[in-house]
Parts: sequence; structure tokens; C-alpha cells
Amino acid sequence: MIKGLLTEVIISLEEFTGTAMPNLDYELIVNGEKYPGKLDGSGSLKVSIDADAKTGELVIYLDSARKNSLFWQLEFGALENVVDVSGIQARLNNLGYYCANENGQLDNSTQTAIRQFKAANGLPANAQIEPKLVEKLKQTYGF
Repeated sequence: MIKGLLTEVIISLEEFTGTAMPNLDYELIVNGEKYPGKLDGSGSLKVSIDADAKTGELVIYLDSARKNSLFWQLEFGALENVVDVSGIQARLNNLGYYCANENGQLDNSTQTAIRQFKAANGLPANAQIEPKLVEKLKQTYGF
């Protein structure tokens, strides 16, 4: 990787109901560097970070006193392809549809998560991995 090369990270936050979480203070920490800011009106943040960064942390402050917060450990560049079962599992987990392990196996918890995601997005609520599922995941997740 070329030293000093930056990449843009875009993260959007929603309640499980799909309601955006706008205008909340956040702190993104990558390679020891802090990127404080405020989520935009659609609950998103956009930050340029080192392109070679592999992990980070995100804290969202739910109140102005910063007493209540949400915390995530982040991995950059670790997401499997959306056409692979493990890539589908990762996206479903990140969207709040629990798949248990991201093991690449179409197990019961993954099938349940697929059904729930499909039902919530106007698709036939079966556990089949098909082009409409992949397209809806790409559209909802962003890639």
C-alpha cells in the first residue's frame, strides 16, 4: 500500500425499524487517530482514513452529556463477496438479521435471517439465495 493514501469510509446508522439516527455526535478512532463529528441528517458519516487501516472503533453518543453511547469494533476491507454465503451472512448480521456464525454454511439461523430480511423487503419469504436477494442486499447495504 502507498503510504499516505486515503480511502473514504461511509457509515449509515439506523434503528432496527429502519429509522435513521441523525445528528448524533460520534467519534471514529482509526490507527490511534480520532475523527470526531456529527452524523448528518440521514444518520451517516463520511471520513477519509488511511487506506491501509484494518480496524477501528466507532462510538455514537446518544445524548449531549455523552453518558449514553453505542460502540462498535470495525474491520475495514474484511467483508466477503455478496454472492458468497459468508458475505450474505456478514451483511445480514450488520443489518440486524442475526445469522450466528459467518461460517459460509446455510444453517438454520442463516435461513431464518434470510426469510426475515426478504419479508421485511417485499420479497418472497423463503430461504433461497437468488439474484433478487443479492440485489436487495447490495441495495440495502450499499455494496
